[in-house]
Amino acid sequence: MCMEVDRHTHLRYDRDMRTNIEIDDKLMATAFKLSDLKTKKAIVQAALEEFVDLRTANKAILATLRTMTPDDFDPAFLADYEAHRVR
Repeated sequence: MCMEVDRHTHLRYDRDMRTNIEIDDKLMATAFKLSDLKTKKAIVQAALEEFVDLRTANKAILATLRTMTPDDFDPAFLADYEAHRVR
């Protein structure tokens, strides 16, 4: 068994954890077309890494936005945003 530390959660895990999952064939075919990856394992690994990276970034962005006040925004940007906003 090969244990590693996750770069996002800093938790230890078995690097070679095996599992059986059902994946939509059309979705997998599309993933192959969109990437240069050659195996299902590589596709799933890349998808999981991207998922974790995006969720981590989203949490950081939301944490920053929660600390902002209206004074942190440029009034010209807000006026332009309101003018182009579709309701």
